[in-house]
Amino acid sequence: MLPDRWQALAAALEDRRYPLDDLLFDAANLFAGDRFSGTNPRRLGRLAAACERAYRRLTIEGWLHEGVPLQYGSGASESVRALVDEGARAREIIAEIETAGRGDLDRLLTEWRSLLRQIAAAGPLVGDGAPMTGRDNFIAERWDELRALARGRLNEARVESLPDLPPLTMDQRRVVNHSVLRNPRSAPPGRNAAPPGIRNSSRSAAG
Repeated sequence: MLPDRWQALAAALEDRRYPLDDLLFDAANLFAGDRFSGTNPRRLGRLAAACERAYRRLTIEGWLHEGVPLQYGSGASESVRALVDEGARAREIIAEIETAGRGDLDRLLTEWRSLLRQIAAAGPLVGDGAPMTGRDNFIAERWDELRALARGRLNEARVESLPDLPPLTMDQRRVVNHSVLRNPRSAPPGRNAAPPGIRNSSRSAAG
């Protein structure tokens, strides 16, 4: 049996009205749990609806609850889209979500990007050797498009999507002199000797 996240993607691929670019972001909901849904029900969203239709609200212990993957939670896709596509800052997103913290958002981004890498690196759907039906070809084409979109998203990752760095402390802002102090070189023999005229004058004064 496929892991629940792949089952969710398979259910969405069968829905020809489901835009694949939306699916990439909605996949973030597969790792959210109840952290980003706020006061809304966890099983909201197009991906959850596709799973419920495909798996007929079936419950399988450890895999699905009423057709939806166990760790699914609404709201995460909007947070990831705001961070990646709309240039929002992590602190702005966290301020709007009372149930999620900075660690939750960082973990969500890590899990989501990991899934994109898995999709991008996966191979095409070739079937089991039997002639592929029209439905099989349709799903295979959608899968190829999703793989291409995942590669594009990974290649076009923006700097703004990285977690915000904490502000520098006063010690970190202090200018540091990295120059190396060297001992003065000793002069070559005779270089510091007084010129002859001065040397002679000194002797005359002494006499």
